[in-house]
Amino acid sequence: MKRTIFLVILFTVVLPVSLRAGETLPGRDTLSGRDTLPGRDSLPDWRFALRSNALVPGLNAGVQFAAGRHLSLAADWYYPWFWPARRNLRCTELLGLGLELRYWFRDGLDPAVRWTGHSLAFGMMAGYYDFERRGSGIQGEYALAAVDYGYSFSLWEEGFRLMLCIGVGWLHTRYRPYQVHEPYGQLFRTGDWTETLDWVGPVRAEVSLIIPFRLKYKKEVQP
Repeated sequence: MKRTIFLVILFTVVLPVSLRAGETLPGRDTLSGRDTLPGRDSLPDWRFALRSNALVPGLNAGVQFAAGRHLSLAADWYYPWFWPARRNLRCTELLGLGLELRYWFRDGLDPAVRWTGHSLAFGMMAGYYDFERRGSGIQGEYALAAVDYGYSFSLWEEGFRLMLCIGVGWLHTRYRPYQVHEPYGQLFRTGDWTETLDWVGPVRAEVSLIIPFRLKYKKEVQP
């Protein structure tokens, strides 16, 4: 019984004190856990990154900014456009601009772990599309709002991140079906001039490479 009481005291008192001691050793920053010894007073830091979604073919690019230790803001521009020279009877064109606010569960004070781990985001996107195949196509405008879950990890320490996301939400589009009756001919509408579609469900998927831009900042070492 006395041995049991001794072990309880050991793990409830001595162990927490020893863990705290590791955070306050001389030459350690208690906030980030980095060395602050002479010669280490200049460390890489970054608050800005470029990103690109590998699931979107063609041209797409985005920027991401830190808005706090747990928040980031991002803007994405999508423009996959394929128009093979086949008598103008096939077209794949999509233009979109998106905005995103993301909450990261991991504290982003330390650049080594910033924008890694689990996250939740709310995003919106709007744009234009034109899809045609064998002379039959649709043109339209769309807008969507989504909530997504993401997970990001470092490809190497303080280097690029790879972010995986899946989102559900609401998509609204207005579109116009058309026909092209001859090569290089004019577009002729079919059916109603404007039709609408609303969809609730999966609307977003992302496998993005995040490329940080680093700056240097000075850390003052207390004497």
